[in-house]
Amino acid sequence: MSNDLRSWFVMFPNGMIPLVENWGKIHRSAVLLKSPSIDLHKASVDLPLICTPLRLSWLSRRSSQASYLISALPYIFSFIYIRLSEVLQCTSTSTLYIRISTSDYPSTGRSVLGPLVDLQSTSARMATNAMYLSVSTNPPSLSNSAMRRKVRSFTVRCSTGSASMGAAVPAPWKLADARLVLEDGSIWRAKSFGASGTQVGEVVFNTSLTGYQEILTDPSYAGQFVLMTNPHIGNTGVNIDDEESIQCFLAGLIIRSLSISTSNYRCTESLSDYLSKRNIMGIYDVDTRAITRRLREDGSLIGVLSTEESKTNEQLLEMSRTWNIVGVDLISSVSCKKPYEWVEKTGLEWDFNSKGRHDETFHVVAYDFGIKHNILRRLASYGCKITVVPSTWPASETLKMNPDGVLFSNGPGDPSAVPYAVETVKEIIGKVPVFGICMGHQLLGQALGGKTYKMKFGHHGGNHPVRNLRNGSVEISAQNHNYAVDPESLPYGVEVTHVNLNDGSCAGLAFPQQKLMSLQYHPEASPGPHDSDLGACYSLLCL
Repeated sequence: MSNDLRSWFVMFPNGMIPLVENWGKIHRSAVLLKSPSIDLHKASVDLPLICTPLRLSWLSRRSSQASYLISALPYIFSFIYIRLSEVLQCTSTSTLYIRISTSDYPSTGRSVLGPLVDLQSTSARMATNAMYLSVSTNPPSLSNSAMRRKVRSFTVRCSTGSASMGAAVPAPWKLADARLVLEDGSIWRAKSFGASGTQVGEVVFNTSLTGYQEILTDPSYAGQFVLMTNPHIGNTGVNIDDEESIQCFLAGLIIRSLSISTSNYRCTESLSDYLSKRNIMGIYDVDTRAITRRLREDGSLIGVLSTEESKTNEQLLEMSRTWNIVGVDLISSVSCKKPYEWVEKTGLEWDFNSKGRHDETFHVVAYDFGIKHNILRRLASYGCKITVVPSTWPASETLKMNPDGVLFSNGPGDPSAVPYAVETVKEIIGKVPVFGICMGHQLLGQALGGKTYKMKFGHHGGNHPVRNLRNGSVEISAQNHNYAVDPESLPYGVEVTHVNLNDGSCAGLAFPQQKLMSLQYHPEASPGPHDSDLGACYSLLCL
């Protein structure tokens, strides 16, 4: 199937169905069927589907694509049945009869323009930009046999079993009810899901193809709207196993298409329900490609997402221009409040490349600046005993624990906004082996005398190439940060071990004399590739 045809289709569990842009009219017309003055068992209504955006003109020229459309018709009807049965609140014994043609006959008496599909010749002909859907609980019929032959319309009986193919999540007839207002003055209309209200945050884009639940629960996204460049989100639902923290800290989720069905053996609830329960806002049916291009050209932008009609665009724009994420201590809002032992045991799914296991007497103290669960899982898979401490935990108390190593974790925001963490890192360096990831890497850079800076739009995704300068190898890494260490500001003796091949930014540091190592990416992945692993951290801590 060619790209131009595929672009107008969306995935359905058992096939492909065309996108329909005008569910609002279907909804309004279907409601008429529920009117007390209309006998549902006698009523039939023609519902116009405005299909100009679908570029139906290619059907007359490409017989192979027309044949594919014919094979997809059962799924088209099944989809229509599911949607109309929701509106009509049909019972399990209800049957809807559906007729599609390019004519609105017999409602207006206009001349017939031709059939949508000729089933006999397996070819398609289109003479208009409007399709007409006739829905009734009785089989529709044409009394004029000559007209019936000319129309060649066909009737499909949709059984209730079609509705079990997938659990519908969004309402296709829903009108745009949300606005995303960026500080550059642009306004983006969208449809909302999840929570309602008004929220402000920094808009960043993530290029990962999968792993949206891990992204939602990554504390490093605190204060940010995450825009997924992968267009179709929500098809696997959510589950209890893939969470990277006990709650969602991001400001909101921006996606192109919200999956109409959820299908995964581990799924426990839909993405929409998941966000609603956690009071996280989300929008879909927005041009994510255009927003991504804007962010790449202009850099990360502050935005306001709102479903409140009482707020004007001017008010939302003012909010976006007065709010700032630079210099804000976000770590204190995501860190644990008291120390705890990580007791979760890992299964085989986390056990890749975990060689040279150490007895659990090997003790690691992990500073929680927004630590992901998979970092702890990977350390546990090597047999480490892990004590997680808050971001404000004194260095003196950590040293009293006599750890074999200290891990400074990932976290959100500006490293310059947490000077207390930098002082803690300074007190620990040189006394025990230390390892830093993302925010921990930046704090180590500052503690060594270096400087950090805010990047134009940051790195967010699972496809960032990094070169190991020690051996020349290249790893595809998972990254999530808006700040970086300036390698030119580092003192003598500090080695830059890794660089990002996209922009040359510093991706790793080492100070062998102090038994120190750090990475600006996530070696534990989740989501992301497994080219890197915490084995480097484990080897360092075992020294």
